Amino acid sequence: MSSIDKDIDQDKKHHKSTLIKLVAVTIATAVIAVALYLLVPLLSDKPDASASTDSDMTTDGQPTQQAEGLSDEEKRALQERLSLTKAQLSAISDAKRNWQPETVESLSNNLQDVYAQYGQSRFSAASDALDKIDASLLQFNTAYEQAFDSALETARLAYKNGHIHDARSAVTTALEVKPEDDKALALKARIDVFDKVQALYEQARVGKVENNLQKQYRALQEIVSLDPEQLNAKQALAQVERQMGEAAFSTLLAQALKAVEAKDYDRARQLLTQASKRKPDNAQIATLTARIEQEQHAAGQADAEAQIRIFAQADEWKTVSILAEKSIQSYPQSQVLQLARTNADKVLAARQSIAQYLARPERLADPRIRENAQRTIEQATEISVLSPSLKTSVGELESALSAFNAPLPVTVYSDNKTYIKVMGVGVVGQVDEKQISLKPGTYRFEGSREGFRSKIISVTVSASTSPLSVRLVCDEKI
Repeated sequence: MSSIDKDIDQDKKHHKSTLIKLVAVTIATAVIAVALYLLVPLLSDKPDASASTDSDMTTDGQPTQQAEGLSDEEKRALQERLSLTKAQLSAISDAKRNWQPETVESLSNNLQDVYAQYGQSRFSAASDALDKIDASLLQFNTAYEQAFDSALETARLAYKNGHIHDARSAVTTALEVKPEDDKALALKARIDVFDKVQALYEQARVGKVENNLQKQYRALQEIVSLDPEQLNAKQALAQVERQMGEAAFSTLLAQALKAVEAKDYDRARQLLTQASKRKPDNAQIATLTARIEQEQHAAGQADAEAQIRIFAQADEWKTVSILAEKSIQSYPQSQVLQLARTNADKVLAARQSIAQYLARPERLADPRIRENAQRTIEQATEISVLSPSLKTSVGELESALSAFNAPLPVTVYSDNKTYIKVMGVGVVGQVDEKQISLKPGTYRFEGSREGFRSKIISVTVSASTSPLSVRLVCDEKI
């Protein structure tokens, strides 16, 4: 059984008495039709008009409705129309029903009649009646929308022109048609706060005259909160916010500058951070930040240089070297730190060299070592003015050199015929025995005699070999 048949079956139950009468009339009509069919052959070949006319009338004098046949496809189409119209009527909102309840009730009753006609197979009549219902339903919906739109537009125009009483009346009418409509409710909300909004506009005006940004801000902010569609208030609020932002920014910048001048760099940085949130790319912030960096850098460099001077004056050059090396990483352009590191390296190197000589003073007996020690003294003497301890070490090494550089006695033996000289030093002459004095070192003694081969001997003079004697005689004839 189709859905439309089910609906019809339900309608039959609701209108049982009506259907019984309709069925009785239909049966009576059928009986009459059969009787006429049986009587026609008995009558003349040309029946009169009155007989024909009487056969088309019911017992109560009304025209009979002949059952109609429809194809399955046509029947389904009519069923679909009935279902659609019924769904449209069922979907009518409560607001529409309350707007014109008589119309909705009439349409519903008419639709029930169409169902009855369908049940009697009076399909043409049902289709025609359904056309009228659909047209009436369309007209009803159109009138509903027009009534709402007209009332809402009237309310809008009245509000726009400042006629609040008329606007309130019109929007009330619109809401009577559509109580839950968002646009009508929004307009009603604006109308309801109109008087308060106007009072707040006056507060904002007074605040502007007084140059009171806070007063303007509070009034405009409340206007926007009450009526978000107040574009003028939004624009004015944005302008006031910009002015307040500029004022706050200027205050933060002034406070930051004051903190820099007071050398309170941490406070200045905090203020500049707050200011940068308002204007991230502001040139004044960048300039002041650079100034803080420069001043802090200079202060840090000055502290490092002062600390190094203290340790240098205390002759603590190892500490000077460590601090200078570390500080140069932060302040590579500081000439004071560069010079401090250079001087520290020289002082420490000289100390180490001299300490090595003083640790083993006997090595100074070697002329080459003495020469190196002397060069070390010459190099250290210049830098020793910065280090009292280094100056003392230089004196100790000089004393050690003097001790190992004092002339030592050397006794020369010969045959009084050989002519003897110390090469590069002086002449001994022809002697049997003679004592001379030579500083520690290695010397070459040369002996010569006419007719004899000359001789040269090497002699090392040192404290460890003293007293020293040398014998040189030319006794090999040529």
